[in-house]
Amino acid sequence: MKSKIEHFSGGLSGISFSFREHEIDLLIERLQALKSRKIGHFHFRSDSFESEQGIADVELSMMGEHEDDEMSIE
Repeated sequence: MKSKIEHFSGGLSGISFSFREHEIDLLIERLQALKSRKIGHFHFRSDSFESEQGIADVELSMMGEHEDDEMSIE
């Protein structure tokens, strides 16, 4: 997996991920486990925390029922 951060004017950032085919299968498996509440969350993690920049960790979890959306899936 590769990740990239893009900084926009105004202080916002974009994050992109590129996956290998087997990682897509694992992502689908983890999302299904999350949806069925078999797991509470899961992570994308860097192989090395030695870099001075980049993404070290991303956590994915279910939103609470009464939380407001801040993003959408396109």
